[in-house]
Amino acid sequence: MRLKTKFILVSLLGGLSSVAIIGIVAYTKAKQSIEQAVGVSCQTEARETAAQLNRVLHFARLSVEQLSQMRVMEGVLNNDEDGMVQTYLMQFVRMNKGYVRISAINRNNEVVATSELDEPGDRFANTAAFKQVLDGRPYFDDVHFDEPSQAWVTTMAYPIRAYYNVRQVMGVLCVQWRVEELSDLLDLAERDRAGEEAVQVMILRKDGLLIAGNHMPRAWLFKRNLRSEGALSAVVATERKRGFIQERGADGRQLLVGYDFGIGRDDALTAEWITLVRHDAAHLFAPIRNLWDWVVLVAIAVTLGVLLLSMLISRLSAPIEEMAAVAEKVAGGNFDVRVRQRSSDEVGTLAGAFNKMIQDLAEQREQLFTAQTSLMHADKMETVGRIAAGVAHEVKNPLTVISMGLDYLSTGFPQHTDENVPTVLGEMRESVSRADTIVRGLLDFSASSRWDVREEDLNSAIEQSLRLVRHELVRNRITVDQDLGENLPPLKLNRTKMEQVFINLFINAVHAMPDGGTLSVRTYVQQPSMRNDATGDTVAAVVAEVADTGTGIPWEILTRIFEPFFTTKPPGVGTGLGMCVVKNIVELHGGKIAMVNRAEGGAKATITFKL
Repeated sequence: MRLKTKFILVSLLGGLSSVAIIGIVAYTKAKQSIEQAVGVSCQTEARETAAQLNRVLHFARLSVEQLSQMRVMEGVLNNDEDGMVQTYLMQFVRMNKGYVRISAINRNNEVVATSELDEPGDRFANTAAFKQVLDGRPYFDDVHFDEPSQAWVTTMAYPIRAYYNVRQVMGVLCVQWRVEELSDLLDLAERDRAGEEAVQVMILRKDGLLIAGNHMPRAWLFKRNLRSEGALSAVVATERKRGFIQERGADGRQLLVGYDFGIGRDDALTAEWITLVRHDAAHLFAPIRNLWDWVVLVAIAVTLGVLLLSMLISRLSAPIEEMAAVAEKVAGGNFDVRVRQRSSDEVGTLAGAFNKMIQDLAEQREQLFTAQTSLMHADKMETVGRIAAGVAHEVKNPLTVISMGLDYLSTGFPQHTDENVPTVLGEMRESVSRADTIVRGLLDFSASSRWDVREEDLNSAIEQSLRLVRHELVRNRITVDQDLGENLPPLKLNRTKMEQVFINLFINAVHAMPDGGTLSVRTYVQQPSMRNDATGDTVAAVVAEVADTGTGIPWEILTRIFEPFFTTKPPGVGTGLGMCVVKNIVELHGGKIAMVNRAEGGAKATITFKL
């Protein structure tokens, strides 16, 4: 497939994806808008239902208030001797079925007349409420169960005022209103909605008790508590909030519930009832589901198209992504990676050219590194060589003269002239000797390029070095743990310089164990170990390890141990060139040296020579 065709497919894929995304976004926004609009409508319906029921309660209270103001109620002053008050109350209850019981009470808290055929003389139980009404303020009670009538009622109490002096309260008119009237009114209102969706309305007491409703068994009334049952709408509404919410009903259906609080909050009514209007969410959101079905169909079609197109363009995107990843690795310095050539089209040709470029870069980088390293080393050796030559000319010859003079003074100076003279001469000879040691170290550091090398046995050089330092080992109570590998391949070495390396390492180990210890020397062949700098392949190597049981090397010293003139020994003891010369000798033999602290204590030097 040509590259141009692939790009056409990519463009088509992008167009289809854009259509799918636009469709999903449009559906999401439409769904949110419809749900919000329907929810607000449901909450508005709850508010209107609450207002309608509030008007019913207001009318009932207004009727009781008007009844308390009628002139016949002045009969409470003479305890209704003529029975007119009781007769009127009984007629009022027969004409208004919503009232369960009406009682007229005098100022002595004695019932003088009722709508029932009970004997007068009972007292109004709520003394505090009775005093409130005598003070001219109506009293309203929340929904409760009335034992005498065996009905759920709400209590209203109004003051009976004198006909010609409204400031004078003659008694109290107490009314129990049947709360089940609310359910009857809701059923009547629902019948007026014939042909429309069935809407369930619930009226709750402020603690969540169901006190009225439609489209439900009447046995639920005054028994179910929706807040206790965990209905989220009831929980939220009882917290004096308005709004709408989706929740699952007891029958498992998804419901949209609008809620409002505050039925009958006018005047001095203490009740705070809650209205819930519950719709079947499946019916309300049917248009949204239909729209979603279309969105799903379009999404499936787009997905199938994407899958087909992705199969066609995978051969285009995969090589490009692989080249990008390889380019990132090359930028990080890894020139061993390559791009696979998957096809013979333009992308395959590009992959081949890319691999050729990486190969050329790797070769040029290696050549540049080798030339730079050689140039830097040559420049360093030339500089140090000039310094060493100058030191040999300017320092070593005067040192020789001074040394000869000291020898002359030691033998030719008159004896016992001054007892301090031998001491001073000894100190001068030690200082000259130290200066000579520094000069020889510089000469060793700069003369490495003139070494002669031949094939030597590394074990033999190590054994000779141990013999040369045996006196120091014995004097410092140090035992040697020697594990030299058998049949080591010969290495091209300068025997003298290599013995100098190990003698230096052995002496440093002795200094690290002032209280005695163990010096471990080990050689072996490791396969594979080192990487060939030219080819990148791993090759076999000969490894020599020198370890001690001393105190180890602090980290801040370990990082600088191979720096020239860096030493931790006291002045006059070390020159700071020992480990620097060791590293230089090892590297000029094509090897590497590393110093580490051992976990069990002490330090270890590892020298590796590639074969």
